[in-house]
Amino acid sequence: MTDVDEDVEDIVAQMDGWVTLRDRLDDRDRLEAAEAQAWDSWAHSPSGLAERR
Repeated sequence: MTDVDEDVEDIVAQMDGWVTLRDRLDDRDRLEAAEAQAWDSWAHSPSGLAERR
C-alpha cells in the first residue's frame, strides 16, 4: 500500500466519524425539540395549568 492509499483510508475514516457525529447531533436536536414540545403541551394542559397555580 502506498502513502497515498493510507492517506485516503485515513480521510475516509475521518469522514465516517464526522457523519456519525453529525447524525448524533441531529438526533440530539430532534430529541431536545420533542422534549420542549412535550413540556409546552403539558404546560398548556389542564393539569399543567392547575399545577402552575
